[in-house]
Amino acid sequence: MKFELIEVENQDHILLNGCLINNHQKRLLLFIPGMGDDFFENVFTKFMMKESASFGYDFLFTHNQGSFSIMHFPYVENNVITRTVTRGSVYDRFDSCLSDLKAWFQYASALYDEIIVIAHSLGCNKLIYYLSENVVPKISKLIFLAPQDISMLKHVPLHLEMLEEAQKNIEMGLKDKILSQKLLNRFYMSSETLIDFKENENLYNLPYMEEHGDFHVLQAIKVPMCFIIGDRDATLEKSELYMKKLASQVQCGSYFVISGANHNFRQKEKELTDVIFKYLEK
Repeated sequence: MKFELIEVENQDHILLNGCLINNHQKRLLLFIPGMGDDFFENVFTKFMMKESASFGYDFLFTHNQGSFSIMHFPYVENNVITRTVTRGSVYDRFDSCLSDLKAWFQYASALYDEIIVIAHSLGCNKLIYYLSENVVPKISKLIFLAPQDISMLKHVPLHLEMLEEAQKNIEMGLKDKILSQKLLNRFYMSSETLIDFKENENLYNLPYMEEHGDFHVLQAIKVPMCFIIGDRDATLEKSELYMKKLASQVQCGSYFVISGANHNFRQKEKELTDVIFKYLEK
């Protein structure tokens, strides 16, 4: 599969890269990955890329400061790369998504007549935060894959232990020290990143697990939305209930539950792709 490497500079002078499948179309599928994800390791987007041309789309996989595990992003001064800035999911700050997504949407808006945004996992929370404060006129639809209610992490004992360790490290001036345990047993994090992850209220914009969750941030976005999850991601008996709840909170909402799919839609990539294009062609 041939792709073009695209580079954009965000307003913090960090150079981000993305991968474009250029089918020479005027409509774009723009993908925002989840925590630590990247073009080279993501599997399900490869299926979407292969189908994009037949449905009349280009496909752009965007990276942001939370992509990869640890990444040394080029820093630009007066159009010259002078140093690197260490980011990636280990050192990410959630609010950096405002600068990152602005750069990608400016790039896409200058080239395409219509933009459909597909976000996965934490990328959903980043997209919602950005669009609740910014309007991108060329965006016609939003597709949220495996959207996460981050508030559930507040109640996990392991993460409370990690939080204590992070606070001690910061008190000792070691804000960049990587914690001894992994978030969700999967993600290494620096001490300052975990504090941001736990205390930044901007993350908690999909409270579908809460009985009386506040959806005003999601409701501020006036674009048709589709929510897709696997029944092996959230609890089996509540996957449909949660997605139905999200769809009911917006003006034009749809949802799908893919049987047997986990958080990354492993072994269900084609079914996921079929669901997405079926939704887009309605």
